[in-house]
Amino acid sequence: MGKESFIGGDYIETTGGSSKTYAGKNIENSSLGNQFTQNGLDSGVTYGTNEEAPTIGGSTVIDAYFAKIDNDLYQKINWAGVEDEIYIVVKTQGLSGKNIEINILDRDGVITKDEYSPLAVLQDNMDKKGEFITKVRDDGFAIFKLEMKPSKNENDIKIWRDKIAATKDKKAKLCILVDAHSRNPDLKVNYLGKNSESDKSSQKADKHNYWLDENGKWFELRRKSPVIIIDPGHGYTKGNTGAVSWIYTYKLKGKDGKEVLDEKKQPKTDKADVIKLPQYVIDTPSAWIVSVKEDPQRSERFLVYDVSAKLKKKLDDNGYKTFITRERGPIVGSDNGETRKKRIDLAKNNKAEYFISIHADGANGYTSTGSHVIYPDSDNTECIELAKDIFTTYNVVPVESNSPKIDVRGLQVLSQIQNTTKRKILVELGFVTSPKDSKALFSGIDTIAKQLYDGLIININKNF
Repeated sequence: MGKESFIGGDYIETTGGSSKTYAGKNIENSSLGNQFTQNGLDSGVTYGTNEEAPTIGGSTVIDAYFAKIDNDLYQKINWAGVEDEIYIVVKTQGLSGKNIEINILDRDGVITKDEYSPLAVLQDNMDKKGEFITKVRDDGFAIFKLEMKPSKNENDIKIWRDKIAATKDKKAKLCILVDAHSRNPDLKVNYLGKNSESDKSSQKADKHNYWLDENGKWFELRRKSPVIIIDPGHGYTKGNTGAVSWIYTYKLKGKDGKEVLDEKKQPKTDKADVIKLPQYVIDTPSAWIVSVKEDPQRSERFLVYDVSAKLKKKLDDNGYKTFITRERGPIVGSDNGETRKKRIDLAKNNKAEYFISIHADGANGYTSTGSHVIYPDSDNTECIELAKDIFTTYNVVPVESNSPKIDVRGLQVLSQIQNTTKRKILVELGFVTSPKDSKALFSGIDTIAKQLYDGLIININKNF
């Protein structure tokens, strides 16, 4: 059976990885134009010997990867921390009901001492000495539930963490070896896990039953997967409800740069929220603003929640375990010592390593500007480091020259007695009460979340 197709115009095909074509007979390329071009990094064409095309039918191991469960689905992940519960998913065809085995290999011998030695972790809460066996399900998937630790002994776990901490990048690089043939000698098993033969970083790159054994694809085992609390400030209907942005009544400006007057020689005015406010008002607000009233759609409580939610999503999407301390609100109740204690308790109950409280400033007048980070007033070495790191790339609102600042107000969320989280800070993103900062903040929520994420990751990579 043959197949022909005709395309009247240009035809472009793009693949993110390598591309191979197999044919039972010859492969011919012909052009009616002036030339046929084959481009590559060197001369463009490399000659080698023919190889047998992979057989998708029959007994085949198609893929293998590390995963976590999210909404009853196995989602691929590229890193985990010591003690994390993870899964290895092996996708097969023609092997349902058969036993298969996997090994997790320590590429550089960071933990095992010897390169490419099997890493012994717990499977189904038991030590299997690095040999993990399970039966392929009817749907063709083999699922291995693992805990990334050597045993239940805390000292053994600490030894692993110390070994990883001693490496330059504080990571152990792992790959997967799948063996479906040893336990099924009557079957000819085909493997589709061959890595790039051109990648000389791998000793196993010419093996078909290895997965992730290639630069840029290694699975990373880190010392720990930190628990992160994101705490958007305020949110309640009573007490300190947070600063607010304004709807402005402002004077109109003529082409001559002067106020536009009505027939009674009074300045003409218009109204706008901070997003639609003309630039000339933002540049010199005191000269043009007549009056303000609260903008019900834009306030500190909404701004910091929206930033926090986007920051949490970025962390979640990259495999971190995160919690947020409140809903968007407004929440019925009062912002007081009791409700703030509940936020702190969320960190305590989940043994959090990070507590990031996100706020925005408010002040009288229209010209206040600047952002800063606050850290606790004692036992604060880790907090100071975090306060510096989290604003590494932040530029939505200019960072004040004296940031980070020590807590001089006795903030409850930064109390070393009440909040025992080791790394905790309070971020002030800028002034929602001034037109310049407010417009930058409310129009830059995605950017703020990305920049806070980037700064936090800098700190995580240093310490975990």
